[in-house]
Amino acid sequence: MESDEILLAVCHEERRALLTNNVADFVVITRRWAVEARSHSGLVFTSDASLPRSRDTIGRYVRLLDGLLNSLPNVGALVDQIRWL
Repeated sequence: MESDEILLAVCHEERRALLTNNVADFVVITRRWAVEARSHSGLVFTSDASLPRSRDTIGRYVRLLDGLLNSLPNVGALVDQIRWL
């Protein structure tokens, strides 16, 4: 399995935001990257408490992600941003 940092770098190379509930690890990485003047293509955090992951909630994820993406002014609007679903 890829490390979190490699995963975030690959997402940036592919111009993809990353959806994750691993807040603790990715906040540390993005803070360090900011100090190093490195960019990422965006993080979208979720919480198992407020948005549990299951077959029954996939539709809710899709609707929330669709709403988030439709609210952005352009494709690059999530660069170096962190959003919550």
